[in-house]
Amino acid sequence: MARACLCNHCWTSMNGLVLFFYIYDSVQDCGHVRFSLKGQKCNQCTPPSFETPMWYPEEVQKVMTNLYYEVANNVYGFQTPPTIKNRRHGRPRANHNAKMCQGCHQGYCLRNKDSLAAH
Repeated sequence: MARACLCNHCWTSMNGLVLFFYIYDSVQDCGHVRFSLKGQKCNQCTPPSFETPMWYPEEVQKVMTNLYYEVANNVYGFQTPPTIKNRRHGRPRANHNAKMCQGCHQGYCLRNKDSLAAH
């Protein structure tokens, strides 16, 4: 869900995108995780910048669990369950709008496979 923008319009998104980057530093015996939330532009007032998304708590929990599975498996070699792929049920009223999607603009959005080919 995106927060209210300049025109106070807010909306939910079925295509929220967060990118995680992680690395294990064996010298310091610790790991580092960074993330980047990709936003959307409002289709009513078209602000110059992308709006920071808000997420439903259960979606955050699912994403963080999947991050744990990924790090535990790839860094520490733990056996983990498969990633959770179920999605919150919703009825999108419109198709994905690549012009309003920060992930598409940066070439990360899986909904716009052409954007991935451009980078």
